[in-house]
Amino acid sequence: MSNRLGKSGGGTSQVFGMDSFGRVRVSDSVSQFDSATTADPANGADYTLLWDTANVTTGGTVANTWTNGYFANVLTKTSAAAVSSTRQTIRRFKYYPGKSNQIIMTFAMHTPTADLVQVVGQTDLVNGVFLRANGTTIEFVRIKGGVETVAAQSAWSVDKMDGTGPSGVTIDFTKSQILIFDYQWLGVGRIRCGFSVNGMIYYAHYFSFANTSSGVYTNSFHLPLRYSISAGAALANGTYTLQQICSTVQSEGGNSFEGIPRSTNSFVTAKTAASGTRTPVVSIRSRDPYTTIKLLGHHLVVTNAQDLLWEWWINPTLTDATWAATLGLASIDTAATAVADGTRIGSGYVKASSQGTNTSDENDIFQPPIAQLGRKLDGTYTHLTLVCTGVGGAATVLWAVNWKEIV
Repeated sequence: MSNRLGKSGGGTSQVFGMDSFGRVRVSDSVSQFDSATTADPANGADYTLLWDTANVTTGGTVANTWTNGYFANVLTKTSAAAVSSTRQTIRRFKYYPGKSNQIIMTFAMHTPTADLVQVVGQTDLVNGVFLRANGTTIEFVRIKGGVETVAAQSAWSVDKMDGTGPSGVTIDFTKSQILIFDYQWLGVGRIRCGFSVNGMIYYAHYFSFANTSSGVYTNSFHLPLRYSISAGAALANGTYTLQQICSTVQSEGGNSFEGIPRSTNSFVTAKTAASGTRTPVVSIRSRDPYTTIKLLGHHLVVTNAQDLLWEWWINPTLTDATWAATLGLASIDTAATAVADGTRIGSGYVKASSQGTNTSDENDIFQPPIAQLGRKLDGTYTHLTLVCTGVGGAATVLWAVNWKEIV
C-alpha cells in the first residue's frame, strides 16, 4: 500500500512524509545550517569559518582540495603507517525539545576497502549518529560517551538497501549518495537513518530507545557535522578519496534560538581606543563543549568629542589576553593590548557629538552561522573580539555586549 505520506512493505512502515514525531512534513522547516561548497577558495571563499580540518600524515600525505562544487579529501599513502583527514563543523547544532531534527549530507566515498574507514554524520565520535564504511562493511552507528551501538547493513531493521527490501533499491557506495538522519532527542526517542534516492526518502534502520532502555541514548545531541577518512597501517599504498559535497541541519516544527541571556560591560571605566590603531575592547568565547554562544549585539558610548570606528573580528590573534571564566558558560577577555589577523564580520562608525558623547547600538547584524561560536577539532574555542579605533584622535568609550548561551 502506498500514499503521499509514505510507503509500507515488508511489515515495516516507511513514513517518509512524517517527521520523527509523526507530524506531516511541510516545506517550512527552519534551517540551522547550510553548507554548499560551490565557491572556489581561490576566488576568496573562506570555508575555514565553518569547517575545521585535522590531518594525520604519518603514513603519507593529505590534500583537502576544492574541485568544482565539492571538497576532495585525498589520502596518498606511502608507507606502513596511518594517514587520515577529518573535516568537522566548528559549530554544534542544537536539538530543540519536541522538534524533529533532520540532517542531510551528500558525499561520495572511496570504494569500501579493508583497513579504510570512512565516516559521514552528526558526531564528534563521542556522541551522535553516523554512517561508516568500516573496511568493506557498511554500518550505521549510534555512539554515547564513546561507546558504540553498531548496525551493519545486513542487520538494518527497515530496509537493507540491497534490492531485497521494501524500496527495491540497491545502494551503491561507489557512487554519490544523499544521507538522511532524523531524530527525537528528549534524551530518549528514536533515530531514523536512510537515504534519498530519485527524490524519495527511504529509511533503512531505526535506533529506538523510548520504552526500551534506561537513561539518555546520547549524552548530548548538540553536535557537529563530520566527514572523515582514515587509512590504517596495513592498507596498501595508494590514493583514497572521500568527497564532501553539501550538508544541512533542519529543525522541523521550528526553532526559537532560546537560550540564557548574558551581558557584560565596562561599568563606569571607559576604554581608550588609540588614534589610528586598532584596540581590542572585549572578547568572548564558550568554555563548554556542548554550549553555543550566540552574539546578540553591543552598545557603545563615546565619552569625548571623537569619531570612532568599531569592528567585530572572529578569531583574531590577541596579545596579552587573559580569559576569565566568570560569566555563566562564557569566558571573557578585556586585558588584551593588541589584535591582529582574524576575519572582520561587522563594522561601523560612531560620529563625534558636539555635546561630547554619542552612542551606537547594534543588535541585528549578527546572524548564524558566523556569530555562533564553537570549538575546533583540537579543542580550541573560537572567539569574537570587539575592536575600536579612534579616528583623528584617541576616543574613550564605554561598552556593553549581550549574548545568549544556547545549551
